[in-house]
Amino acid sequence: MEQHYAEETAYLGETLRLLDRQIAAFEADTARERDELRRTLRDTETLFIRDFDDVFTLASVEADVRHAHETYARAATALKRLKIQRDSPYFGRIDLREGGEIETIYIGRFTLMDGESFRGVVYDWRSPVASVYYEDAGAVRYLTPDGERAGFVTLKRQYKIEEGTLLYLFETDVAVRDELLARALAESGGDRLKVIVSTIQREQNDAIRRRADRHLVVTGPAGSGKTSVGMHRLAYLLYNGRDKLTAQNCVVVSASEVFRSYIADILPELGENDVRRVVFDELTAPFLPKGYGGYYEQAAFLAGAAADDPRLAAIRLKYSGEFIAYCRRYFETYEFRLRDFVFRGHVVCSAEAQRGRLYTDGVRWNFPVASARVKAYIEKACDDFFKDH
Repeated sequence: MEQHYAEETAYLGETLRLLDRQIAAFEADTARERDELRRTLRDTETLFIRDFDDVFTLASVEADVRHAHETYARAATALKRLKIQRDSPYFGRIDLREGGEIETIYIGRFTLMDGESFRGVVYDWRSPVASVYYEDAGAVRYLTPDGERAGFVTLKRQYKIEEGTLLYLFETDVAVRDELLARALAESGGDRLKVIVSTIQREQNDAIRRRADRHLVVTGPAGSGKTSVGMHRLAYLLYNGRDKLTAQNCVVVSASEVFRSYIADILPELGENDVRRVVFDELTAPFLPKGYGGYYEQAAFLAGAAADDPRLAAIRLKYSGEFIAYCRRYFETYEFRLRDFVFRGHVVCSAEAQRGRLYTDGVRWNFPVASARVKAYIEKACDDFFKDH
């Protein structure tokens, strides 16, 4: 074990030196991008709108500011991630034999690559091969973008690293060793949800990585990790579906303000942008008559309302399947009130041309797509018109 400890300490030292080099490089990049953003913002202070040409200048400057801000934000995010990783670069290791070769793979919260050798130093816990870590040692199968692969786990280790120091390690042939899990649970108290990537159980891993289901319901008793599984699954989906899913497309609905605060930090700690988090009352409030209170006030009212109370009838109607069906029918048959866009006697965009954007090959788009297509068409028509006039 002493030999293993010395080997692991050496690998940790190599990893930390690589992280230090990357942190220094990103600190320089961040400072440079911050200065560029400040310079671009200073240039806007002397910009005045005198005629129509200045409007296009303003649009160009706005694009420069947006680009500079996005570049700075990316560098700052990468730097923050590296500093988090510097504290605890990885928590597990597997030796995976495929064919006649054995590859040693370290698993951590984020991926770490050696830019000079292009060698994977640490693999993100959400990567396909990392799923093997959450299974028992022995014969394993895992999915990759190129299909299913098979291998054999000859060794598995778990680590506790804090502030760049290896505190202890376990060598085990089961999914998660009880001692490590017990320590993690003992340290998990508090008013914020904790990252559990180092102690995910096999059943939790199955739920987090499940691909076949569009809808997934996670059930279990209190304290079984349902919330953790849900948030880690969201991080997994964001990581593996970046081409079609972003944090801006996601909403987490909470039962209370306390719960919203409880899950506040989990996604950023897993390397993802935070998503919008709303309390259920915030979703229902716009649809409730003034003075009717929120969802929970309505629930309390329903428990003691008289059978002939008109408010009770209104609530039942608005929460009924019939009301939802009525809303769907309304938008399915909605008739857009389109008109010509005219500027100083010139037709910029005709109503007939707009109407054509509602259909493709004679088939009408649904309401949100149709309205978006019409809006985009009008904006392009206006841009084209004013460029020529």
